Amino acid sequence: MADNPLIQEIGEWLISQALAEPNIVDMFSTVCEKLYAAGVPLARARLTWPTLHPLFQAETVLWYRGQPPELEQFRHQGDKTEDWYKSPMYYMLEHDVDMLRRHLDGPNKLVDFELLEELIERGLTDYLTIRTAFESADQENNHVYGLLVAWSSDRPGGFSDDDIAALQKIQRRMAVAGKTAIQSRIAGNIVETYLGRQAGRQVLNGAIKRGDGTETQAVVWLSDLRDSTA
Repeated sequence: MADNPLIQEIGEWLISQALAEPNIVDMFSTVCEKLYAAGVPLARARLTWPTLHPLFQAETVLWYRGQPPELEQFRHQGDKTEDWYKSPMYYMLEHDVDMLRRHLDGPNKLVDFELLEELIERGLTDYLTIRTAFESADQENNHVYGLLVAWSSDRPGGFSDDDIAALQKIQRRMAVAGKTAIQSRIAGNIVETYLGRQAGRQVLNGAIKRGDGTETQAVVWLSDLRDSTA
């Protein structure tokens, strides 16, 4: 499967995305659709990555076959929720696991996370999560940046060995394009937060050298409440 010309084509498409400015939601949805068309029995996939944002600490895209993708943003929380501690993602990060697979049917069935029970109710038969770390990991603070993708199948027996090899190959290439998209999103978050949307976008578009600026008409209105001083 990994040598399938269609899989090779997806990899080349992702490289072209890395050289552009991809929208990570649309890119991930397209990858999932292309993988299914190439014969990988995908029914569900979730892409998760950490971000730098004054309100959110992580973002995720959820894809179900035949449905539009959904972007969800998770707010900063001082205390993690119980659901987080029971999740496969927490287990992988806590135990430094790069790949976790659970058969959801057949003799090798293993359901040790609450999430898997929900997936079984949806008719899914296999769950595979792969973590791809970026080389710019913040080792000093023990915080690994990168992509974590949960791939799920609804085919009886789940993914074949060839399917898994194809998903591993594509995810590495998707990580290259994803890193480009994520860094672009983070840069936009930062400049809009500290400079404002209009000025921030001007800076990102190249207006950064000393003396750059624009003229605008404005009214400065100074006022006070009646008798507020007294």
